[in-house]
Amino acid sequence: MDKICFIGDSFLADVNEPWTWPMMLAKDIGHTPINFAIVGASNFNIWHQLDYATDNYNFDKIVVCLTAPNRIESVSTPAPEHLDYTNFKSGEITSWALHERIMQNELSIETADLLFDHQVAVSKDKIIAKSIIHELSWNDACVFNNLFEEFSTNCVINGGPREFSDVVTGELNEPVSGHLYRSAHTYFYNKYKDQILSKIMS
Repeated sequence: MDKICFIGDSFLADVNEPWTWPMMLAKDIGHTPINFAIVGASNFNIWHQLDYATDNYNFDKIVVCLTAPNRIESVSTPAPEHLDYTNFKSGEITSWALHERIMQNELSIETADLLFDHQVAVSKDKIIAKSIIHELSWNDACVFNNLFEEFSTNCVINGGPREFSDVVTGELNEPVSGHLYRSAHTYFYNKYKDQILSKIMS
């Protein structure tokens, strides 16, 4: 059976209930979903998801959700010379947002101000995002800028699941997956289905 690949951050990680939009999409096009998304992923992490997926799996369609440029890596052990997806998936390398690292007392505000500049991070992640787009040029691919609002090209759908997230809708008495309540998955899919299909069904 043909496969569709999903890569990204927590908006796609572990999104495997039949009522979620990735599963609805896979069912509608008759594809088996394979998911490499990781909670808290940076765009650097997402690049490694794509690299690993293309090197190790056969799939003919792919959906990518980019993430915010404020995520930085830390390592639990010295990183190997050749990084790959497995180092992120295992938790050896994590990619949490800067404010989360401050809240967890991993960084002081003073150190964060010294080591992190938002515009530098945006510029760096635009390079990574352009590399992702280039790697997908041979594929039937759909890319949402989602949390990376500063990145916009003709190849990218401007928007994404963030528009329907639990932060936007408020608490609902429904199951939640990938930051979206059950009804929000339906709303999102209904809004973007045609755009997604136009990208991946060439």
